[in-house]
Amino acid sequence: LVNHKGIPVTRLDFNGKWALMYFGFTNCPDVCPAELERIAAVVARLDLTLGPDAVVPIFVTIDPQRDCCGAVAEFVAQFSPKIVGLTGTPQQVRAAAQRWRVFYSVPDGNGERPADYLIDHSIMSYLMGPDGAFHALYPSEFEVDETAEGIERRVRRWRCEHPGPTA
Repeated sequence: LVNHKGIPVTRLDFNGKWALMYFGFTNCPDVCPAELERIAAVVARLDLTLGPDAVVPIFVTIDPQRDCCGAVAEFVAQFSPKIVGLTGTPQQVRAAAQRWRVFYSVPDGNGERPADYLIDHSIMSYLMGPDGAFHALYPSEFEVDETAEGIERRVRRWRCEHPGPTA
């Protein structure tokens, strides 16, 4: 995958960091914007309780056909300058979605898709730990406070169990 600045990234770029990931698409009319607003609010709260940049917010597009770096950069900038937007080839995006067990379905349209198609997809945020592993799932039904408190508990527990620079 590449970030919204066109720089290639891998999982290793986030090792040692907590990350809150969301898979969506920039043409999403309401759900994805609402989720990125929620994630931005969660991260802002965590910056206050855990320290600046304790959790990196990440948006991964599931629509690489339409979501080039520029589209992803413009989209994430609407919510927070901290959000890292990721895109890639359809194969790279599919592999990332499979790794995190993200469901999404792009309409086939018998080979001719309308320009304004919508994508059915999972609506949850995935917490990745400093070890690069999955640590928790936060469905869209969770409020900002509930999500932030859950992440804060996990990070504080991790810091007690794993003292050092990656805590």
